Amino acid sequence: MKTRHMLMTGLAVLAVFSCSKNDVIPEGDQIPPAKVVSITHDDSYGMTVCAIEYPSVDPEGKPVTLSAVITYGDEISEKSPARGIMLVNRITAFGLADTPSGGELVCQEAMVGSGLVCVSPDLYGYGSTKDKLQAYCMGNTNAQATIDALLAAQELIREMEIPFEPGKKNRIFNLGYSQGAQTSLGVLRLAAEKYPDIHFTHTFAGSGPYDMLGTFNFMISADVPQYPATAILAIIAFNEYYHLGYTMADLFQPSAIPVIEQYILSKEYTSNQVMARIPIQRLENYVKEDILNPDTEISRRLGEAFAKETFFSGWVPRKEERIFLFSNPQDEVVAPLNTQNLYQFLVEEQEMPHVEWLSTTGITPLVPDFVMRHVAAAVDFGLQCVSILTKNYNIVWMPNFTQIIEDKLANMGKE
Repeated sequence: MKTRHMLMTGLAVLAVFSCSKNDVIPEGDQIPPAKVVSITHDDSYGMTVCAIEYPSVDPEGKPVTLSAVITYGDEISEKSPARGIMLVNRITAFGLADTPSGGELVCQEAMVGSGLVCVSPDLYGYGSTKDKLQAYCMGNTNAQATIDALLAAQELIREMEIPFEPGKKNRIFNLGYSQGAQTSLGVLRLAAEKYPDIHFTHTFAGSGPYDMLGTFNFMISADVPQYPATAILAIIAFNEYYHLGYTMADLFQPSAIPVIEQYILSKEYTSNQVMARIPIQRLENYVKEDILNPDTEISRRLGEAFAKETFFSGWVPRKEERIFLFSNPQDEVVAPLNTQNLYQFLVEEQEMPHVEWLSTTGITPLVPDFVMRHVAAAVDFGLQCVSILTKNYNIVWMPNFTQIIEDKLANMGKE
């Protein structure tokens, strides 16, 4: 093990004690301060993984302890300090293994060699709150959890004495794909509204559901085959946390409920396994007919709940934000219109000068049939982000990025 790594790990171990010395069983709603829970080293990628817990709030606004992961590559040392922080907003998770604390660190592994320290929240419903229903695609709730994770991580990074280039501790990149892209926009909005001292150097958002009502309408379109698992998860989460009061029997076909409970709600199956068990098909095979009919009360009430999660109105972005938007016109999971409408809102209505949008099928026509186009497009999105980091910020490294992603795509057909 490298001397540099031994030093950094030793400092991190000290941080466990310094950050948790006052960690006692809280009284009432008091939540313990942020702390490092564990430190491991991934020898195959040369990456240190620090699991942390931090105070935040749940979907009801009540205090709760959430979890996240801080990762950094062995290239970071006193002689080669870190060059910034990458806030990594995770994609859709079904199983515990789909989250940062559960070991899903493909993006973080790809960042090894970049000199960036990654901060990756689990979000409510995973990690330290794994016994709770996740707040799926609830951008406002997840944004608060993410901002709290970032603030906690910055403090712990100082405690661990990870060296940074001068002025680079506050150089923060904001990255997300799919659900993570929605979270990344939520983070921008929350920072603009409540955190004037938090600024992002560049935001990278790919194929996100930025308008949940529009996404819901796309989901229930009778002419468009869907990936039902994400639609089901969104319906369950919004029913729960917007207190609509419907039972599983109200929402789903009787034959579908055991499948939903086993594969979607148990958190025992990874996204790959869920995808194999519940492939692309019509949503009507799972949900009650009334949900597909926008004239019914249940569909209307769900729509009203989804309408509260939109980034096309209701906020004023900072004009100086630099945002890269990405979409795939063949996306079968998230309607590409999400990105088009977001771009129009940011550029035409808000007159933001530093917003870029790329819409491309990229490598999608070349991937195997069992890989969804939404998933395959993540490869193109990642390569575009690497290109921007290299060109605009001189963050140049030789990652195993392409191989990591391609290996993951290839493994999807084997589970």
